[in-house]
Amino acid sequence: MSQPRFDAISPIVSVADLPAALDWYERVLGFAVAWRWGDPVELAGLCRDHVELSLGQRGKAGPPGASQLYVRMTGIDAYYEQVQRAGATMAVAIGDRAYGLRDFSVADPSGNRLDFGEPLEAGAPRLARVILFAKDIASLAQFYASPEFISFDAGGCHLCLHQIPERHAREIRIDDPPRPRESTPLKVAFFADDVDARRAELIARGAHMGNVQRVGPLALCDGIDPEGNVFQISNRRP
Repeated sequence: MSQPRFDAISPIVSVADLPAALDWYERVLGFAVAWRWGDPVELAGLCRDHVELSLGQRGKAGPPGASQLYVRMTGIDAYYEQVQRAGATMAVAIGDRAYGLRDFSVADPSGNRLDFGEPLEAGAPRLARVILFAKDIASLAQFYASPEFISFDAGGCHLCLHQIPERHAREIRIDDPPRPRESTPLKVAFFADDVDARRAELIARGAHMGNVQRVGPLALCDGIDPEGNVFQISNRRP
């Protein structure tokens, strides 16, 4: 049985005029409408990057009055300029705060306040992306774009594929079935709640998977992608 885990939060903000509010959040704040519910629409979801919020017709969905949200982000100065150009009503101008954030606030047409902030100190470097060099980038992209991989928790880290230049790719032989590349110290690891189920799904798609190894509650399993890169699925949380 999987352990309880919080994955995301989607606050509901009530608005006086839902169609007009959806237009404002798209045009001014850069969100995109992900879904609508009701006929006529009473509730709708908007997304931007990793943030999702819901807008409800006031009196039918969400709180009875105005709300306040705080969104942590990066690129705060560029975003401030964007929303200013789009005509946002500024509740608080951008500035560095004593609590360690550079932030600003806008008010939507229904009186809700949205605060956007970025930490003043970047802190320790964090892993942003892992790059795999591919001889046949189309084949590798198809492998990693499978539903089984999309459902893994990437923890904000991006997996990128890069085409190996043709003059070097000609010297690389890809066996069928692929042989593991043992000359590289890199292993890409993906998180999965249920390692056994993910392993079975990947094998059903033709992936070459090893046996599941267990150390107490920890379960992990190595696999080989179409070009021999070794990856791992594990229930070790990021």
